[in-house]
Parts: sequence; structure tokens; C-alpha cells
Amino acid sequence: MASLEKVGRYEIKGELGRGGMATVYRGYDPMFEREVAVKLMPREFLHDPQFRIRFEREAKTIALLEHPAILPVYDVGEHEGQPFFVMKLMSGKSLGDKLKDGPLSIEEASAIMKRIASGLDEAHAKGIVHRDLKPGNILFDTRGEAYVADFGIAKVMQGTQGNMTGSGIIGTPSYMSPEQARGEKDIDGRSDVYALGTILFEMLSGSLPFEADTPIGVAMKHITEPVPHILEKNPDLPESVQGVIAQAMAKDRHERYAMPSQMAAALEAVARGESVPQFDAATAAWKPDGVDRTIARQPKTRLSNVSPTVAAKAGETLAGRGAAATAPTSGGVNPGLVLVLIGVPAILVFIIGAILVGGSMISGGNTAQTATAAFILNQTQAANEKLTAVAQLQSQITATAIATQQAQLSSTQQSLAATGTAQAAAAQGTAQAQRNATATAQIQATTSFAATATAQAGVNNPKVAFVNANDLWVVNVDGSNLKQLTKDGAQKIQLRWLSDGRTITFISGKCVRSADYVTGQVKDLVCFSFAELVEGFEVSPDGRYFGVAVDRILYIGDYDPPRLAQATSRLRIEQMASCLKFENSPVKQIRWGRENKQVALLALAPLAGKQADYVMLFNLNCGQPLNQLKDSFPGTRFTLPGFDQLPQLSSYGWDAESYFALNNNVRNDGYGDLYLYNSSNFRPPTKINPLEVCCYRDTSWNNDGKAMTFAFQDIRDGAQSRARIYYIQFASLGTGAQYKPIPLPETFFATASEKPFPAISPTR
Repeated sequence: MASLEKVGRYEIKGELGRGGMATVYRGYDPMFEREVAVKLMPREFLHDPQFRIRFEREAKTIALLEHPAILPVYDVGEHEGQPFFVMKLMSGKSLGDKLKDGPLSIEEASAIMKRIASGLDEAHAKGIVHRDLKPGNILFDTRGEAYVADFGIAKVMQGTQGNMTGSGIIGTPSYMSPEQARGEKDIDGRSDVYALGTILFEMLSGSLPFEADTPIGVAMKHITEPVPHILEKNPDLPESVQGVIAQAMAKDRHERYAMPSQMAAALEAVARGESVPQFDAATAAWKPDGVDRTIARQPKTRLSNVSPTVAAKAGETLAGRGAAATAPTSGGVNPGLVLVLIGVPAILVFIIGAILVGGSMISGGNTAQTATAAFILNQTQAANEKLTAVAQLQSQITATAIATQQAQLSSTQQSLAATGTAQAAAAQGTAQAQRNATATAQIQATTSFAATATAQAGVNNPKVAFVNANDLWVVNVDGSNLKQLTKDGAQKIQLRWLSDGRTITFISGKCVRSADYVTGQVKDLVCFSFAELVEGFEVSPDGRYFGVAVDRILYIGDYDPPRLAQATSRLRIEQMASCLKFENSPVKQIRWGRENKQVALLALAPLAGKQADYVMLFNLNCGQPLNQLKDSFPGTRFTLPGFDQLPQLSSYGWDAESYFALNNNVRNDGYGDLYLYNSSNFRPPTKINPLEVCCYRDTSWNNDGKAMTFAFQDIRDGAQSRARIYYIQFASLGTGAQYKPIPLPETFFATASEKPFPAISPTR
């Protein structure tokens, strides 16, 4: 390659570096008259499709990322059959070069960590984990600004990875998290947090926390040895810096900082001389509130997918056996040794992969699993399944008992009533009295049947719930049966129908409330008086789970209204979240997919120095971390007009399968053009504007995805524009069909700022 003169249009000026999967050259771009870095895959690897896939994936991965602290990609192409991409040329040193001159001050380390943490937050929000953070992958420009580079072995957490293994060991041993060293599959952003903790240790001490003669020796220390005390390396540091490093490098990832920016914020506080929670060196326990948490650092059995009662009993049993479980038994095997042995085959594969690729630390196949590991995994899964089955059986037994009691009570009441009527008739001693009693019973039965039939017919007719002048209304889609359900004038948002077709939930202030369309009864489901923000609430289509966003933390648990009503403190709502607690990204709203297998969240993530709204589509598996990100938009695959200036989504609709309805913010606090995005093909969205002009908001589908509703303001009406509600068939879009609004009184939506939040009742 010494004679290489051009790659595409780029003139090659020299070689900058060579790694296991690519060579980086200094290049010149004559079109834009600037120096660039050109990364080219070596010719000797062209016969191996795995290396080509890795290289191409790196380009696609970085192309998804747009952040000031992530090294940008200018161009991607192919030169004589060799893939290449072109990046910004970093004329400054790498962090590895800087550390050759000695440790950094805590202020310097904090500034670097703050910048790169924001970039990693952005990557994690898009489901991308770097997995090979190290000083050599942190580069500086001429102004000293840090950039994260080399996402070439990043894991994109979006379902299956084609023929790219998700279980192989990937990373550099000196900075590798314990879960990476063990070859675990579900690596998430907290693995990058661990690497940042290791890098911080090196920045402040000038040496690595774990060193050994061989790569496998280093990896084993990351798995088994406690975090060293940095003050022994650099006693001039503040004592509280040990707490930051200890939490970042916790063996159990659930005890680490959830996001890189949290770690950076803690380090920044230390640099300012502020107090932060301390790490207790005597007990090797993280004690943020003075409570000894040594036990919490042991491997935990996760019981979040079973009922609290079953979990409590199981927890008592485990606690009772804790001492015996950790001690080696006569003739047995120490469980800690078993965990180490499980990781050894994976590490051996990692070493072999390192030899094959010349030090890039990439394994090319599935990590070998021992019979011991498989046995333990199977036993754990079986135990969880049994616990879940017990919880479900308990629920079924309880429901059956209640139903039986109600049936028996109803039968007894009816029997007593009939007996009393007959005795009264006999006492009168006349046949006429008996005939009168029979006629009365028949009239009552007929009236009851008619009332039930009328109510049922009303439930089955499509209707739309909406907000007008801060009160809740319901109307049939043809404009008939207009009914007001509230008269309190309090603000209401996020209207949702339950699967029973008669109950509407909504948020008012800090309370989640419900209204029964048939009876007109309105009541509080739960009030979160302790919270600052309650922004999203939705019950799953089958009525099994609830999801609620409180202070931008998402809680998902079993939907049990009496229990939910008691969740009036943060501790209680966390106890209710038997399915999931998600705080990796600030969550504002939730939508459920079909069969409870997916959720679409409206969350916040950094974008060009601002907090931007993103829809994040996850696969959901109760009891497991929410890390299977399928899609994230806008701002990744596409953007919307004006989104860079005002990165907000006033609303988003989802048909619970593939289609999303989004609108930008054109006027009146959230009305804009309507865009349709198909998440199954990742193509840019299409502006559909059903009425051919702007502006729309609050688009939603009914439960079978065949009909949709939205609020519309005609931009041509100017300041006098009022909202109208439309109900249309989804399949009619693009056919030239003419749509008419639901007929409502002209006095409705008196101001241009009205937000109707229309929602369609479910089809039954």
C-alpha cells in the first residue's frame, strides 16, 4: 500500500495508522480543499465476508450519529473493490498520546469526560453501544476538543444482527466490562460506562486499574478483582473521586451509572469541590445514603416479572439461604468459581480472535458455552417460568373466587326477591295479585334487557372522546349522542380508551383519572402528589399492564386499579413496576404495540446542544431490561422541516404495528404538517396532509388500525382558525377521498390554542 496515490477522488498523503481491520491514511479532498482521514479495508481480508460486513457496518453506524463529540463521516465509497469511508482529520493527539506525558488534572479529566459522555448518551439513545472505548479512540482537534472515534465494533441493538454474532467477545481487555469478558449477549450502554471508569482511573493515576502478563489475565481481573483504590496511586486526589470510579466500574452493571452523563456530572461535582456519595473501602460497598449495600453487590436473582407476593416469598427464601449459597460445600464447587469457569471458554475464544485479527480483539464466531453454563441458564429460566405460572394461577384463582361469590350473591338476592314477591301475593290471597307480580317482574326484566342492549350498542358504535374548553366529551363519529363527561374545567391531556370500550383514561395535573361513558362516573385512578411531571399513561390493549411516565421515568406493571390507587409515593410506584422501570432516557409518553410485545416511547435525547423529542421503538419482554431498540426517529434516519430549530413532537400516533403519524410544529403550539413513517422499511416519511393543506395534531388510530382521527386547523383561516375533528378510514388516504369533520356545535373550540386530543373507541 506504500505506492497508493488515490482512493476515489481523495489524494493519499501518507499512512496514519494500521489496525486489525483497516488502514487509515491522511488524504486530501480537492473538491472541498481540505485534509481528511481515509479508512480503507485491507485487500487481504476481501475474501472474508465477515470483515467486509464489519467495515460496512461501521460506516452505517457512524452515519446514524450526529453529535459534536462524535467523529463525523464525510463520505463512503469503494475503491477497486475495497470499501472506504472518509472522516474528519483529527490533527491533535489522541488521549492515549496525552497520557504518555503523565496523569491529567481532575479538571482536565472532567472537561474531557463531560464532552464525550454527551456523545455517548446520543449513541445510546439510538441503541448504539461503542464496546471498545479506550484512550486511543478519543481524539482531539486543533482546539483541544475531544471526539469519540472508531464505532467499527459497536453493537447496534436492533434485533438480530444477520451473520454478525452478538455473543462474541468484542473489545480491548484493559477497558473491557465484566459482562463483555464473559461473552454475554445483552451488552448495553452501561458497558461503556464501565470503560469510562477505567479510562478515568488511567487519566488520573497514569496507570491502568488491572494489569497482567496476558490479555486473559487482564480480562479475568475485570471479572473477579475489586476496583483498586486510586488514592494509593495518586494521594493528592479528592477522596470522593474513588466513589465515582467505584460506581462506574461496579461488577454488577445495575449498580453503575445508568448514563455516561451521570458519571460526568458526578466527576464535575468532585472537580468543583462539592461532596458526592462516598465509597466505603472497608466494606467495598457503595453507600450513597449511609446505608450499607454490601449485599446488593452480590449476584441477584431478578424477580421483577412475578407478582410482589411471590417475589417477596422467593426473596425471603433466598435471603435465608444466602450464607449457605456463597460458601463452598464439602465435595462441591464454589458458585463463584462456577461463574469464573463459565467465562473462561468465552475469554479463550476472545484470545483466539485477537490472534486472528492482529490485535483488534474481534472474535468471528459464536462464543462456546459450557454445559455448566447451559444448565444454570436453563434452571434459572425454568425457575422464573414456574414463579410466573404461580403468580398467574394465583390471579386466576382470585378472579374465579370473586366471580363465583358475586354470582352466588346475585343468585341469592334474586331468589329472596322472588320468594318475597310470591309470599306477598299468596298473603293477599288473590290470583290478580299473583298476575300483577308476574307482570311487574316481566316489565322489570324487559326494561333491564333494553337498558343493557342500549348500553352495549352504544359501546360498540365508533365514537370519539375529545377535550373542549378543558372538559371531556364523547360523540359518535356521525355527530350523534354528544355527551359531556366532566364539568370541572381542569386541563386534560393524553386521552386513551380502555379495551372495555366504555372507559376513558386521561391525565389532569398530577392525577391519572378515568371516566365511564355509560354511567358518566369520573374518578381518580392514581394521584402522584410527590411528582413534578406526569405526562403519559396508557393501559395495554389486553388490559394486562399499565405504563406511566412520572418525572420522565417509565414504570410498567400489572394493571390492578385498586393497587394502582395506592401508588401515591415513589417507593410504591416502583413496587408496582413489576414489569419494568426505565430511566436510561427521559420518557414523556408511551404507546403500546399489539400483544404487549413492543412499546413506542416519546423520549428526550441531546441534539445539537438541545434536548430533542425522539420516538424510540423497543421490543418489550417483561422482567428484562428495555434495551432492544428497533428504531429511533426523527434525527437519525430522517428529520422534519424545522425540527432542528424546534426539536419537539407535539404528538405522535402509532397503529401499534408499523405506521407512525408525526407532525412538526408550524403554528398554535403544535399544529403542523402531517407525516406518515413506516418503521418496517426505514424510508423517509411522506407528507400526507389528508385535507391537502396544513395543519394537524394528535393523530391516532383505533385498535385494529383501520380508522384514524386527528385535529385540524385550516392555516388559510389565519388567526380565526378553529380546530375540527376528523374520523377517516386509513386505507382511503391517497385515493382523492373528500373528508368532512365530525359535526359539532359551532361554539366548540372557541380559541386557536385548543388541543382536542381526540381518541377513537376500540372495535369489539
